[in-house]
Amino acid sequence: MSFIGDALNAARRSKKRIINTRLVDVSRLHEVEERRTLDKIFTKLTVVGVLDIGANKGSFARNALKAMPTRIPVVCVEPNATVIEPFRAKHVTDDTITVLHVAVSGSDAVEEFHITVNDEFSSLKMPNAEVGDFGDKVQIKDTIKIETLSLDSLIAQAFPKGVGADLLVKLDTQGMDFSILDGSGSVGRRACCIITEVEFSDLYGSGKNWIEHVEMVCAKGFELASIYPSNPGHFPKLHDLNAVFVNRACLRGTVDALAV
Repeated sequence: MSFIGDALNAARRSKKRIINTRLVDVSRLHEVEERRTLDKIFTKLTVVGVLDIGANKGSFARNALKAMPTRIPVVCVEPNATVIEPFRAKHVTDDTITVLHVAVSGSDAVEEFHITVNDEFSSLKMPNAEVGDFGDKVQIKDTIKIETLSLDSLIAQAFPKGVGADLLVKLDTQGMDFSILDGSGSVGRRACCIITEVEFSDLYGSGKNWIEHVEMVCAKGFELASIYPSNPGHFPKLHDLNAVFVNRACLRGTVDALAV
């Protein structure tokens, strides 16, 4: 009887473990690494605000909200109001979350924003359909006029009271990250951490390779701390990765911890 009872208890425990096992969608595995990276950032750095530029559907903001130990302001910047609306509506009563329907560029102006069939490729730049194997995903289905802000103007507007390097700035602007960061004079003073997409293929005709991108950000006072996938990938071709940079003024032993 004891043997049968022990077997039944073991079966119940196994069933419970199976039920509690979280099934992971393999197409979203890159978000697992993003969450791990955000956990490290919020553990090792003092972050008082998150600036999510190119928020799309809000996945990065959602992951940041899960990682932060206490709620801090999150500003999501997304030109395409349609894709960000479900996220905005869900958090409409949360006064720590702000959604701005503007684009970030090199200057304060009004520019054309190109909306693609797959909204994740939408950009101020025209994607080159001959680069990569994206097919109809990069075809433009609409072009709208949108207000643009420089990164310096955006930081001043979104976090006007800040004085130190304590912002987490994430960029995913489809071909615009380099010029946005290159034109900023304040990001080195205001950001403790930058997450930016470095390109290995020139889908948007920026003319800048990933080495130039890394060197430019480092020249603004940052060190490359980590990299992780920005999407499920297109093996055997590598198009882009997310690069994590930490402000040298905030380092104090954090780089090794972030790279683990």
